[in-house]
Amino acid sequence: MSYQPVDVEIRVEVGGAITPLRVRWEADWRSVMSIGRSWSDESGDHWLLMIGPPQRMIDLVWTIDAAWEAVAPGRPSVA
Repeated sequence: MSYQPVDVEIRVEVGGAITPLRVRWEADWRSVMSIGRSWSDESGDHWLLMIGPPQRMIDLVWTIDAAWEAVAPGRPSVA
């Protein structure tokens, strides 16, 4: 899987928690329809999101280099 840079609109809660609201995916702004699990690993903080329309699941990551990147799991990457 190859992550691509994306623009993201977020809400930051008083305690610092981040909630993704919209993602610029394939040149269009897509609303976050639902948020699945979230986790952190060596690459950064991840959110599994359903965005749309049209509906698509993506893995959104705030990288350790302070950049937003995303990939659609199971979808061939475009190199």
